[in-house]
Amino acid sequence: MSTRNAFAAATAAAALLTLSGPNTQAQEMELSELPEAVQAAIAANLADGTVREIEIENEGGQEIYEVEIVRHGAVEELQITAAGEVLGTESEGTEEEEEEGEQRIPLADAPEAVQAAIAAAAGDVAISEITREEEDGTVVFEAEWTAGGTQNSVEVSEAGDLLERERSVAAEALPAAVIDQIHAQFPGARIDEAEAVEIHLYEVEIEHASGEAELTISPTGRIHGQEHEDEHGHP
Repeated sequence: MSTRNAFAAATAAAALLTLSGPNTQAQEMELSELPEAVQAAIAANLADGTVREIEIENEGGQEIYEVEIVRHGAVEELQITAAGEVLGTESEGTEEEEEEGEQRIPLADAPEAVQAAIAAAAGDVAISEITREEEDGTVVFEAEWTAGGTQNSVEVSEAGDLLERERSVAAEALPAAVIDQIHAQFPGARIDEAEAVEIHLYEVEIEHASGEAELTISPTGRIHGQEHEDEHGHP
């Protein structure tokens, strides 16, 4: 079983080290009490970031320090040995994504159906990382890329169904009716950015015991709208 120590820090000067295991309690420690080689490796990679958390993993008898650093809102993790050797770094996304329940993962870790759907949408563009999150209890994967100066993104269900696609649109390329309506509602407004959004939905007509209904349903089974009529054709 791995022995885990958790360490939370607001700055690189002081920290709280939490020892996890049977009958252990948190105790405050100075960062200076960590091995000097680890301190040096952290300092060398800290730049203008701050240490948020350190976990100590025992892997095959070797202590590995996993250090989370926040820099300009982005979170990255360093893996450092007790001797101060940096084994690697890994992007953890942003603090904003964490608050929203998003998780950045390698595309290769997504289900095969998701990988296939994203590859089909992105074409020749190579995508290495995507975002995984839960929306209303449903797992959704999102990929973003730029092609020909246009920003694109797609949302895909766990089964590989395309849920939504977005692409950036230059303000001058918007339909005249869209621009006119914006200026009518917000005189003098400046359009900062615009996106074309395609939402994939199914319209299904059904007959049931009380009459008929038309349902608008997403590929994940979420009902976006419904209209009912009784056996006499009345709403």
